Amino acid sequence: MLSEGYNQSHISRVLKVHRSTISIDVQFLREQARNQIHDFITERLPMAVTKSCTALDNITSTAWNLAKNSDDDRVKLQALTLIKETEKDKIDIVSNVNIVDQIVSETENRQQRLVLQNFEEPAEDKQDEAEAEV
Repeated sequence: MLSEGYNQSHISRVLKVHRSTISIDVQFLREQARNQIHDFITERLPMAVTKSCTALDNITSTAWNLAKNSDDDRVKLQALTLIKETEKDKIDIVSNVNIVDQIVSETENRQQRLVLQNFEEPAEDKQDEAEAEV
């Protein structure tokens, strides 16, 4: 229902459950989606990029062979155009991977900061308690 655009209050009324139940379920779904995206970016995407670049390299190599060995000027022109497009595609792929890398790095940094904040808060509370006793 959430994917259909209904808000949590509406869903809880329709399903006749407490809104907190819906909130917990939505939180679980968000976490699950976040994990799936992380797994895709870290596990599947690198292989997909490698396969794509290898395929594009093969296309470029074949196109160069056509451009060099053909006597037909139209074939040469089409081959050179294909090479240009293929090289542009490779640049696009690499550029997008760099953006993904930046997002992953920023996400990991944010998670580390949250862990450090959670670790430091109890120490600050103890320091405040110690100062209050003095």
